[in-house]
Amino acid sequence: MYGLGPSVILHLCKRVSLTGHELYYDNYFSSYNLLQVLKAKKIFAAGTIRINRFSNPPVISDKEGKKRERGYSQEVSSLDGDVVVVKWLDNRGVVLASNYIGIGEEDKVKRWDKKSSKYIEVSRPEIVKRYNHGMGGVDLLDQLVSLYRIFIRSKKWTLRMIFHALDLAIVNSWLEYREDGKNSGTPQSNILDLLDFRLRVAEGFVRAGKPIQENKSGRPSSDSSPVFAKRQNCEKRPFREVQLDSVDHLPEHDGKKEPTRCKQVNCTQRSHIFCKKCEVHLCINRGRNCFVNFHK
Repeated sequence: MYGLGPSVILHLCKRVSLTGHELYYDNYFSSYNLLQVLKAKKIFAAGTIRINRFSNPPVISDKEGKKRERGYSQEVSSLDGDVVVVKWLDNRGVVLASNYIGIGEEDKVKRWDKKSSKYIEVSRPEIVKRYNHGMGGVDLLDQLVSLYRIFIRSKKWTLRMIFHALDLAIVNSWLEYREDGKNSGTPQSNILDLLDFRLRVAEGFVRAGKPIQENKSGRPSSDSSPVFAKRQNCEKRPFREVQLDSVDHLPEHDGKKEPTRCKQVNCTQRSHIFCKKCEVHLCINRGRNCFVNFHK
């Protein structure tokens, strides 16, 4: 009856029991009937629209808009007064519709002007201000997902949906992790950026709780991944998920002439013993067992 996009909005709104909520969405979900239904439910809604879904309201065309100054806006209301359509001229025409707000109280925003090569102030309708504020989280999420999206060759929509869901989960987890770090007073330098966070999650899934993968003997096959030589004297500390998983942490002698500094906290000893899984040196002495303490 309402179409796929509006039906999704109405389905999600079933959980909204209290009145007075504000709801924002983009043009894929917008329709005239949807705004009417949401108004009957006392939910304030606004979003960008596609003109052909609103019976082509009498707003100025993009060609006419080029003759107007930047920041010009036009408001058109439905006959029953339930829906307001606003067209705002920024770099290009932007059309929005709402069941509770139109041009309203305009404010000033700075925009880059190519002709004068400087920032200028243009008027902005209230509906655009509220929409930008409400959609900021969604736009930011889309931007972050696009930075390191999981690449998949398959054209099957099921696989694409699964990997897109993984991207959404990782980005949302990183946003919560960053917010928790700020609230707990963690220095900004100690908070992982999105790429390091993704790498840490990936390595945790690959290595945590898994036994050591022994290297195969003989020549590598032609389809195997290339092997890159490790830099000398380069030890990286394992992630906590790998360090504490209690799986296959086996000691081995490095066979070097000189011992390497123990990586246990507050230990100044040197050792030839290293953990095969964590790939860090740890000492085992009569009065001190850093190998065991490191993995607790």
